[in-house]
Amino acid sequence: MPKYKPLGNRVLIQIIPPTLSEGGVIITEATTSVKKLQKHVVIAVGPGLLLESGERVPIDLEPGDVIEGRLQVHVVDDERNLGLVDAETIWGVRDETAEYRPDELAEARPIRELVAEQQEAAAVRARLAQPPVPPSGRVRRMAPNGRAQ
Repeated sequence: MPKYKPLGNRVLIQIIPPTLSEGGVIITEATTSVKKLQKHVVIAVGPGLLLESGERVPIDLEPGDVIEGRLQVHVVDDERNLGLVDAETIWGVRDETAEYRPDELAEARPIRELVAEQQEAAAVRARLAQPPVPPSGRVRRMAPNGRAQ
């Protein structure tokens, strides 16, 4: 079997296939109501991004790291589920040893709530920026002497 060595800012990953049910059916997003991220395992890492100055920026990944997400993968070996990925598209690595304090989790809120709050605050600011309308519904003009016309 051929061996692959990633070049430049690329990472060789093994795509972990979706799970099978007891009956041998592949369980995908379409068959469940929960969207699951696809898992990948880093097999090899390229030397890194080459800058115009000639310096290399190393890739912060190591073989064995587990990556979750939807990545654009260029498949190089179908039998072994190997593919190449641009390192810039990888946003993070799964860390099983990371611990979160309960107060950190209690403060965490869904992004939808945060966006809704920001939109509501923007709407209130927009309403406050508008000049008040008199109860009669018409705007009265002021004469240069300060009296209403």
